[in-house]
Amino acid sequence: MKLGAILAAALAALLGTTAAHAQPATQSAADYPSKPIRIIGGFAAGGTGGNIMVRMISDWLGRKWNQSIVVENMPGGGSLIGTQYVKRAAPDGYTLLFGFDSLAMFNIFLKNPDIDVQRDLTPISYFSHYPLMVIASAGQPYKTMPEFVAYAKANPGKINFAMQPNTPSHLFSALLANRLGVDWQMIPYTGSAPMNLSMLTGETHVTLAPYGTRAADIKEGKLIPLAILDERRSALAPDVPSLKEQGTDIAALNWYGLFGPAGLPKPITDKLSAAIQEMVKDPAVIDQANKMSLDLIGSTPEFMAKTLATDLKVRAEAGKIAKIQPE
Repeated sequence: MKLGAILAAALAALLGTTAAHAQPATQSAADYPSKPIRIIGGFAAGGTGGNIMVRMISDWLGRKWNQSIVVENMPGGGSLIGTQYVKRAAPDGYTLLFGFDSLAMFNIFLKNPDIDVQRDLTPISYFSHYPLMVIASAGQPYKTMPEFVAYAKANPGKINFAMQPNTPSHLFSALLANRLGVDWQMIPYTGSAPMNLSMLTGETHVTLAPYGTRAADIKEGKLIPLAILDERRSALAPDVPSLKEQGTDIAALNWYGLFGPAGLPKPITDKLSAAIQEMVKDPAVIDQANKMSLDLIGSTPEFMAKTLATDLKVRAEAGKIAKIQPE
């Protein structure tokens, strides 16, 4: 089933449910939190990166405030179900959303998603991201991004670019080809495992992938990192140049952030943000993040809002270039 259809079905199911949106009781930031907090994760329970991260946050905040922080998984529609739930929650700081970059793609795949994330959510903190890389299969006649671009321009249509339809790899591979002015064959795969196998065998030549999922093959020389799709290098792979420093200004990250409903009082927003900024400096948290090949950020609400606005714009452009039709 196409992602657009899945999102549409999820939206239809959600509209058949209701969530109370009572006016929040007056409370100062000094008294917050005075009762359990729920953090909604728009993904299935299990060992996914998002699930591990949100439970890191709940455990750390729970210890800091000596309060129960409960994670509730609401999978469905690429996180649409959970996001819609938080949208309708009372803006009192007791229902939060651990969201990710899918928030910037609702309007790409749905004609009427019934949500405007900039209007309906309060950004709290940009927690972390996985660096997205341009990666080449070994044995190709290029080892750097400039060499790859030169080869692609000299051999139009001869590069097989591995991607998964209706995912960031699809969106950003189309955007990258457009910005670089090159032509390659988009080869679709139904999952990351067969896509990675195609890269290891040389069936496909280039792909986009989070560094952590390909780190072992990169270290063994089976895959070659060409660029980080960001404005700056990643601490996880400091020797890999950013795309921007090589002349192409595209920031494409798998990011995670904490949000509340629209109208979340600023003192509570700032208190939550300050706690996340403190958390990402904890050596135990840093150690866990390193094991996950994760770049910790821990930002202000303003930085999260700016990142979301930029990502919405970039992904909308990519969706048009990729000719994705909302359903």
